[in-house]
Amino acid sequence: MVNKTRKKVPKGMKIVGIIATVLVIAVVAGVMAYSSSMSAVDPSDTEIRPFEVKEGDTYSSLGTRLKEEGFIKSETAYKLFIRSNEPEDLYVGKYPLSPSMDLREIVAKLGSGETYHPDEFFLTFPEGKNMRYIVSLIAENTDNTEEDMYALLKDEEYLDRLLEDYWFLLDNIKDIFFLTHIISTGQR
Repeated sequence: MVNKTRKKVPKGMKIVGIIATVLVIAVVAGVMAYSSSMSAVDPSDTEIRPFEVKEGDTYSSLGTRLKEEGFIKSETAYKLFIRSNEPEDLYVGKYPLSPSMDLREIVAKLGSGETYHPDEFFLTFPEGKNMRYIVSLIAENTDNTEEDMYALLKDEEYLDRLLEDYWFLLDNIKDIFFLTHIISTGQR
């Protein structure tokens, strides 16, 4: 008969082995949870929604609102990410965010300073075009009518504010707008 004797593992080594195993499992689970929290809330929801950064907000203070508004999965993961990375300066404004953006993209967007202006658009006024053309172009591309535009151009207070705000405008702008209105409508 063969007598096999098992080596006895000291009790202290068993405890060390159990602790090491538990630590490895905890670290792996933590890394997996953090990685999951870094991903997009809903990769298929690409709708852009404004997220407002208000005066006095900091990256850390935004975590709760980002979670409540459905842009991030975990406020804790967000705060860990902010602490471990040095994001760009934060500016007041509305930022275009989407639930399809991951945590890195959201923080990058907030640090970009590129705010969200859904009503903003650009018009190009070709050289040599008259005021009637410009007014019709504005009316075609906005909710304003040509009548609204001409009324605004006759408004002395509005024209005075333009002269104050834009150094390159000359006082004769009032005469030009008034004459354009008379020519285009035949009215005073």
